[in-house]
Amino acid sequence: DQFDPEFFGLSPQDAAVMDPQALVLLEETLNTIYHAGYDHTELSCNRVGVYVGGRGDHLPDTELLATSPNPILAMSPNYLAANISRFFDFQGPSLVVDTACSSALVAMDLAVPAIVAGVSYLRRPDVHALFRRRGLLAKGGYFHIFDERGDGVVLGEGAGVVMLKTERNANSAHDQIYAIVEGLAVNNDGRSAGPTTPNVAMQKDVMRAALAQSGRSAEEVTYIEANGSGSEVTDLLELRALEAVYRPDGGAA
Repeated sequence: DQFDPEFFGLSPQDAAVMDPQALVLLEETLNTIYHAGYDHTELSCNRVGVYVGGRGDHLPDTELLATSPNPILAMSPNYLAANISRFFDFQGPSLVVDTACSSALVAMDLAVPAIVAGVSYLRRPDVHALFRRRGLLAKGGYFHIFDERGDGVVLGEGAGVVMLKTERNANSAHDQIYAIVEGLAVNNDGRSAGPTTPNVAMQKDVMRAALAQSGRSAEEVTYIEANGSGSEVTDLLELRALEAVYRPDGGAA
């Protein structure tokens, strides 16, 4: 409700019917560009790609939609990315990637230079109601990952945006560098026991592929971020895959 449509070249009527995720992404992309040391006009007319990991299930208010000059902005999930390209005048590819939990990671695998983002806002209560009925939400409101107390997930919401460049180009431009991606690998489980059940063999395969690409040994890795579902079975499978790749001899994590 604090979004400034005029700054982003949008009419108030269009902004009122757009997916809130699209508005948040515009703001966070602006913040990201500023953090990188640029004015928001400096990168215009460049072949910068925009790759957004996210999904759109926005249902705009029909009465407000009738007053919108550009109702397509509220109807197509592609505009999560296309709005960014249009405002910043980025002339590279612009697309939305939906691979569930891995959406932002897969988006990052697609191209450089690029703006890469992940966004997830669950505005409809029926999503939470369905997850609760199926027993997927943590009963006490606490998320116990890799823990026998795990009884479900606490759903996170938010947006994250990064600017990707080759290390050479970032150094030559004297950019603020927050991290260097040394290896990145993506695969799919193929056939598994169910749509949310990990395939341990394929999890190990993708981790080993990323390590090989980075030129690092498993012993050099001292910090790991995991998916973690809060479910005893899927968490156990993920933990076994992590242990097999990063600490096969049972060494300390």
